[in-house]
Amino acid sequence: MKSIIASMLLASKHSSVSASGWTYPEQLDWADSYSMCDNEDESPIDISTTTAIYDDEMCSGDFNWSLNYDHTTFKMANNGHTIVLHAVEPSIIDDDGDITGTIFDEEGNGYLTLGLNEDTIGTFPNYFQPWRSDHESFCLDSLHFHWGTTDDAGSEHLVDGEHFALEVHFVHYSCAHASLGTTLENFQTEEMVDAAELEGEDTHQLGVVGIFFDVVDNATNPAFEALFGEHDEHLDSIRWPDRSEHTTIVTGLDLAELVPEDIGTAGYYAYEGSLTTPPCTNIVRWHVMNAHSYIGVEQMIKFRQLFQDAYGTQVAPNYRVVQENENTVYACMESNGTEITEDKVEEDNSVMIGAVVAYSIVVPIMGPILLAVVCIYKTKRRTINAVTVIKN
Repeated sequence: MKSIIASMLLASKHSSVSASGWTYPEQLDWADSYSMCDNEDESPIDISTTTAIYDDEMCSGDFNWSLNYDHTTFKMANNGHTIVLHAVEPSIIDDDGDITGTIFDEEGNGYLTLGLNEDTIGTFPNYFQPWRSDHESFCLDSLHFHWGTTDDAGSEHLVDGEHFALEVHFVHYSCAHASLGTTLENFQTEEMVDAAELEGEDTHQLGVVGIFFDVVDNATNPAFEALFGEHDEHLDSIRWPDRSEHTTIVTGLDLAELVPEDIGTAGYYAYEGSLTTPPCTNIVRWHVMNAHSYIGVEQMIKFRQLFQDAYGTQVAPNYRVVQENENTVYACMESNGTEITEDKVEEDNSVMIGAVVAYSIVVPIMGPILLAVVCIYKTKRRTINAVTVIKN
């Protein structure tokens, strides 16, 4: 499936080179410029529910995600690859006229981005924090979307080979750092990541929450109506990257309409992987939620119109094909069938190793004995046959 999807992506003839120098249709060539895009712990992946590890000591179905659902104002931007949302609040201009960090909407209203660990609107515990790690929790920086040209594909992660039309990623960083930027500064190159690992540092300092969306007939999700604007005024303002001279501010966006109601109890799949875009830095703890959100059919069609490249061509699909990842995938939820645990995996491995060892011991010893028995049997059989012939 990976090769088929990649071929479809590469078949696009209308891609333009983005400001950052990479495009989705050229993703098989990312590793030529970004070495971390060709590692053995990449993302996204195809999650196999039958081989995921159920381990109550490692994680449960509970996900204590503290989101400020009362916050409803966000900056929305087209970064050339996706639609990104950052929480913002009205800016109070100082008497000295200092507007550092202030962004302005079409009416000239000022806003400040809420992305620092001291003003983030979302946190959750680092459930997979290794012993002596300094990174106890994750702070929300932003959220963005991945989608395709049809409802048959669009999500980056798959579950048992199944695509979903839309996937949202809530990007968090370790709250031990001031921001996402200060976190990424420590891991600008593969050499920096490797050096930190050699020092015994917990390098997985980003925590991403992924949520799938089901496309539903005769449905309207108010969150997307807020994104489009009351009269779809936001559609044109962010359709092209850097086309608008002002910042697009979305008001009345209820995060509870994007996040499933049972997000905290329905469970999730967790594994250690990477960013799904260059430089593919492998410092991410992924949390792919079992609970799904929804979007209406007409809304999904309209959503695809939000995003075009600098030449007016739709950029979708904007998802990376599934990658190889050697790390364990944990099913943080109750099992619906036969549970696979780490103890069982170790037991099965022990049985297999034991069988191989036994085979390697038995065959050299028993082989010659069996061969001798066969030879004796054949000699005796020829003797009996000869005697029978003489008698006759």
